[in-house]
Amino acid sequence: MDRSCSIVEQYLSYLITIKGRSKNTVIKYRLDLLQFFRYVADARGEEHSDFHFATINYICSVSLDDLPQKVVQIES
Repeated sequence: MDRSCSIVEQYLSYLITIKGRSKNTVIKYRLDLLQFFRYVADARGEEHSDFHFATINYICSVSLDDLPQKVVQIES
């Protein structure tokens, strides 16, 4: 299992406990979230050995400006 961060794990626990999502769904969603945070960190030129950098402030700071122009154009 990838090294994660507490905010992601808390959110995923919420999905299972409160929202009743299946564990398999949450496992896949966890991987998607961590891959996205790694992608943003790479796009910003940041190097991290784990995902503890993904604090609530970091997550809130993510914007379309963090994505390469090609990705943004596809969405438009």
